[in-house]
Amino acid sequence: GASELKDAIPASEEAVCAKTAWYVPSSGNVQQTPRIMLSTDDAAQSILTAGYAAGLMMEARGATKAAFVAGMEVDFNINASTAFKAGVRSVLPDATVTTTYSGDQDDAAKAREAVQAQMDQGAEVVYPYLGGSTDAATTLANSKNLITLTPGTDRCDSTEPKFDISVLYSPGDYLTEALRMFADGKLELGVEKVWTIGKDPLPAIKLCKKDPEIQKKLDEFVEKIAKGEIDPDAEVERLGK
Repeated sequence: GASELKDAIPASEEAVCAKTAWYVPSSGNVQQTPRIMLSTDDAAQSILTAGYAAGLMMEARGATKAAFVAGMEVDFNINASTAFKAGVRSVLPDATVTTTYSGDQDDAAKAREAVQAQMDQGAEVVYPYLGGSTDAATTLANSKNLITLTPGTDRCDSTEPKFDISVLYSPGDYLTEALRMFADGKLELGVEKVWTIGKDPLPAIKLCKKDPEIQKKLDEFVEKIAKGEIDPDAEVERLGK
């Protein structure tokens, strides 16, 4: 997904690449061309739905406070925190959802400090939207049995730390699905593939512990997004500010 990849795209038009499929993670400066498939998604879909799932678990517990802990205060973190807040408030309109930026995606000590501060303020959910410090942050959250979510991958089998919700949208998982499409002869070149929750295998929200009642409500929410009955961007604008 690096922006430097744009310089390589013209090679896809060369004769030597005639039988080659190019899969390109979307970047703002990579233009769609006939010999590549751009891969992208709408983060609002997955993070809004993650917040909705967390809200359902909060409702079941009688919890009212959630925390979003990120590293740098930059657009992708800010947008994700807003979408998460909107998702929680889709279930619990009066819930308190606060965000802490530790300043570093990978510094375990800073992440733990941020989580501890949120716990001291009564947070009962922590979404560690981090990189290398995710496990340190989640381990601390586990010590008080807080509801936790993953930042992109399936960690439901993990026990140290443990997660309650796996939020699946990682670039590697999208590539895996694209390879399946390629193997089945269904990978189209010359188009932008927008991975859509409820329509494609990914993005997706996975409950790590089965709960039929919560799962039913979550499935209904996802279906409404897929059918266009819920506009994630509109919901984020309405509930996330």
